This record gives sequence, structure tokens and C-alpha cells, in this order.
Amino acid sequence: MNFLNACACIKTCKIKRTLTYDHTTMLTFTIVYPKICLRNNAPVQASINAQIQKQVHAFWQYTSGELYQQAIAY
Repeated sequence: MNFLNACACIKTCKIKRTLTYDHTTMLTFTIVYPKICLRNNAPVQASINAQIQKQVHAFWQYTSGELYQQAIAY
């Protein structure tokens, strides 16, 4: 790939969630992830950010589903 005159920046994004059950906090977590900006390569930028979002979504699903159920059962 040719990255002449390319410029990149990385923005840190953060999602913090608290999951409760019967007014009791059962689980608190924070997801910190990068968001990539490439000045001259929008398709690559979109691909990278899509992969990051898939991983963030998978972690969110696991945490709010399986881990939350385990916390309630415990």
C-alpha cells in the first residue's frame, strides 16, 4: 500500500456502564477503545473502525449477557 501524504490520528473513546438488579449494582465496567482517522484512506479507516466496533459490541454483549447473569446468580 502507498501511504504517501497520509495522516493518521487516534481518538480514544470510552463507554461506561453500570448494570443493576433490584436497585443493586451488580456489575460496572468501562470499555476504552480507539477510533482511527486516516486523512487519505477512507475505505481503510472504515474497515479498521468496523473491526473495532465488532469487538466492542461482542464484549458488550458478553458483559451485559453472560457476566450479568452470573453476577445475579452468585
